[in-house]
Amino acid sequence: PIPNKVIKNIYNKFDNFDKYKWDTPFDTYDITQTSDGIQFIENLSNKLTVDLQEQKKSKQLLQTKPSSSIREELDLITRKSVGELLKNPKYHNSKKAILEYRKSFIKSRTDEELDVNKILEDFKLYLDKKLKI
Repeated sequence: PIPNKVIKNIYNKFDNFDKYKWDTPFDTYDITQTSDGIQFIENLSNKLTVDLQEQKKSKQLLQTKPSSSIREELDLITRKSVGELLKNPKYHNSKKAILEYRKSFIKSRTDEELDVNKILEDFKLYLDKKLKI
């Protein structure tokens, strides 16, 4: 049999299964509610053009972000740090906030520096500033 402590430890590491971005559509359209179908399609076409231009801009911004291997390294380092932090029961109430701040920390890091100690120190300072840990 698997000890309850192991089951609880694994349970605490999993997602809370809240709402996800893919649960809601970007936009919905009902062509039956319009009297002028051609005008509706023109408006939709204009909106799609604007959306495509915005995607091109965001794609250019993504190219200036650090490579995925650096992101993966940051992810691994911060994930281990959060795992250690969440072993302490007094932080269980802040679990959701800690996970969100971990994600925002990874997104905010744009430097190429991969010194593990520096990253851990910065991450702990970041959490301390945000959550007063």
